[in-house]
Amino acid sequence: TGTTGGNVSMKRSTTLEGLKGTSIVTIFGPGDPGAQAGAYWAPELFKLDGKWYIYYTAASIGVDENTQRVYVLENTNSDPMSDNWVFKGQITPIDGDHWAIDGTIFEKDGTLYYTWSGTYQTYVSKPQSIFIAKMSNPWTISSNRIELASPGSVNGYNNGNVTEGPEVLVANGKIFMTYSENGCWTPDYRIAMLHMNITDDPLNISSWTRLTSPVFVSNSLVQAYGPGHHSFFKSPDGNEHWLAYHATT
Repeated sequence: TGTTGGNVSMKRSTTLEGLKGTSIVTIFGPGDPGAQAGAYWAPELFKLDGKWYIYYTAASIGVDENTQRVYVLENTNSDPMSDNWVFKGQITPIDGDHWAIDGTIFEKDGTLYYTWSGTYQTYVSKPQSIFIAKMSNPWTISSNRIELASPGSVNGYNNGNVTEGPEVLVANGKIFMTYSENGCWTPDYRIAMLHMNITDDPLNISSWTRLTSPVFVSNSLVQAYGPGHHSFFKSPDGNEHWLAYHATT
């Protein structure tokens, strides 16, 4: 899955190379019950308790970025490409309906946690920070939100006053949260990281250790500039963690 701008879409293949030639299938978009008007960004697919969920960002009014929020879809069919997706609603923090993008989730000790990029306003503003909250089900936040990262927490200036695109990897007794810094429209887009022991409380800011240097940056030798908003997945043999990301040449 990835940003199309106009809808939520997916493609599938038995190999990474095969994705290049695989047709994309529209899952959800304008005209469907509950669908937003446009500016569809950053869909993510998860399987929870035997059901599929997609978290995505969209604008409720035209393509007005001031109305960007995160929403969730559910599919009870075993095949996520089936036409069984149901709109479950907007993910709204209990302290108010604030501007929000790039929602993702992770599970710890049977509890779901939701993390995203947002502001303290109802419209797009800066700084743009990374937040986390507990969930009572895959579409409902049940705790106050905690700010985990904001622009300026990593060495170097922040071009655009942005932190966004949080992603989570649970491995080796730790929870790693990586996120993107700087504007995605700049060559300074890069990935930074927090981590915590898996036995600690994700909602306690003191549980997290923040690295003061980025972990993934531009590399002119391979013409990869502004690497960011990414995702983790397992290698075919299941022994390695792999990273997919977007960048420009």
